[in-house]
Amino acid sequence: MVRVIHLTASLVLLGTLLPAPAPAQAQPRYQFDRTETLLPKTVVPRSVDVLLDVDPERDSFSGRATWQVQVRRSVDALVLHAEGLQFGESRLVGAGAGVPVQVQADAAKATWRLTRSDGRPFSAGRQNVEMSWTGQVRVAGEALYRVDHGPVGGRMRMLATQLQATHARSVLPLWDEPAFRISVSMQVRAPAAYEVLSNMPAVDVAAEGPTRLHRFAPTPPMPGYLLALAVGRLDKLEGRVGQLPLRIFTVPGKAAQGAFALEASQQLIPYYESYFGQRYALPKLDQLAVPGVRQGAMEDWGLISYEEASLLVDPGRSSDAAKRRVFGLIAHEVSHQWFGNLVSPAGWSEIWLNEAFATWMERKAADQLHPEWQTALHLRRRLEGVLDRDATDATRPIRGGPVSEASVFEVFDNVTYGKGGAVLSMLEQWLGPQTFQRGLQRYMAERRMQPATAGDLWHHMGRAASQPVRAVAASWTDQPGLPLVRVEATCEAGRTRLTLSQERFSAGAALPPATWQVPVRLLQGSRERMVLLSTPQMRLDWPGCDEAPLLANAGGVGYYRVAYDSVLAARLAARFGQLAAVDQVSLLADGFALARAGRQPLAVYLDLLQALPSLKEPARTALY
Repeated sequence: MVRVIHLTASLVLLGTLLPAPAPAQAQPRYQFDRTETLLPKTVVPRSVDVLLDVDPERDSFSGRATWQVQVRRSVDALVLHAEGLQFGESRLVGAGAGVPVQVQADAAKATWRLTRSDGRPFSAGRQNVEMSWTGQVRVAGEALYRVDHGPVGGRMRMLATQLQATHARSVLPLWDEPAFRISVSMQVRAPAAYEVLSNMPAVDVAAEGPTRLHRFAPTPPMPGYLLALAVGRLDKLEGRVGQLPLRIFTVPGKAAQGAFALEASQQLIPYYESYFGQRYALPKLDQLAVPGVRQGAMEDWGLISYEEASLLVDPGRSSDAAKRRVFGLIAHEVSHQWFGNLVSPAGWSEIWLNEAFATWMERKAADQLHPEWQTALHLRRRLEGVLDRDATDATRPIRGGPVSEASVFEVFDNVTYGKGGAVLSMLEQWLGPQTFQRGLQRYMAERRMQPATAGDLWHHMGRAASQPVRAVAASWTDQPGLPLVRVEATCEAGRTRLTLSQERFSAGAALPPATWQVPVRLLQGSRERMVLLSTPQMRLDWPGCDEAPLLANAGGVGYYRVAYDSVLAARLAARFGQLAAVDQVSLLADGFALARAGRQPLAVYLDLLQALPSLKEPARTALY
């Protein structure tokens, strides 16, 4: 998912609530019985057949569903989520057919408690329960919501869904937690004038007087929040990737503006299939531009929805920056079809797995498919807002323990997206791109169509790399803040003695000390070395006493600040114009942040500023 996050960052004038760092949270591998859920795990949903009766001109809708569940042991009641729905009727079907089922609603917990009217328990084994309900269409861009669009005098309406995090229960009663993956067979009755879309292709459309009944193929098992529905008068642009149909849907008159998105998707899907080692899992991919109340984007499996400006590009008016932004958003959401949908988070505390990896993957895809955009430079500049927050007491860990349903969207922030993606880039650089990809492919293959935890990911990364990936990663994901790496060098007996030290970087109030396992990429001329700074200080030797500029965090991938001793800093300033553009941007960013925090004399930063006139493209564009 992409949410609207407003950040302010500038490299020339860079302008923040959690307690002290807690011990790292355990990172076990996924086990259903050990996964925290609000609903009891004595009943596991398997599949549901749903019929929704909707009309964009109505403020209400109705539904009927037949649930197939596995009762793991005899229970007195089935408990599932429902919020704002009016119960109709319910009964057992199949074995025990005809026994009415009573419902007790708990508004505070947003649950329904179903009991048999004959007082008997639900016996262990497969059970089928049919129920009906009515609900209200919303207008605020969540649950099943209405969109009014078009010019005055020609207003039209459409319906769309936004079910993450806990809005699916406002559309149908279900087990609405990520740990429960469910196969959904959807039917939708709607007026004949409207196009109807859902996650899967329609397998049948039957006329019923002024309405049509649309029947869609069953989905693979998936978390309920990935369910999608759209009903409206829509234009479309069609294409393919191999045998996979691609469609871009818009309100009438805007289909031509979907051409850029269609072309981007045709580039991205083969790239992701190759990178993840897994084919796209569904028989179609639709993408929908929603006007008005839709914010950000949502990766619903097979039917991704976006606010219009996040999907559509006007060839005659959209800037190059707008095209880069749209490509990044599409790359983010399409990558979720693998990282988030094919493999889903075990719970809301692991939602960072979805968003950090999608952020990392959108950058990687842009670098691979559009190297001319110099994505690393633009992202290094944007990262400053995250680094600034992370140096204060207003930050939090990427992965900070249990996340309640009420606070899910509090973790959809720049720490999850920006810092999470940056940390993954740093880990990839440390392990090497091929090793990192191999670990991801093993993770995808083993957890395919199942929930996963950070422990599953680091398990496969560690096996692929033969490195302590879990411990290294936890030092970044499970504690807040970032380190300052100090670099000192002396020439002794014809060898360069390097001293690397780390401390927590703060830009204001004193923060509790912390230590990270820091992958540091050292580069001096043609000499390069990757070291893991896992202690407060380490020393190493290089042969010779080369006076060429020495860079730590070469390439700007590391998520840390760097301070050089006076001699090294002077060499970097003297040859600033000869450095790679991303290193120029990183040095300027660190120089200002260190001076502002009182960690380095302002003169060091001013020496770098004097070199600005020597900047060439693309660093000049990224800075200004």
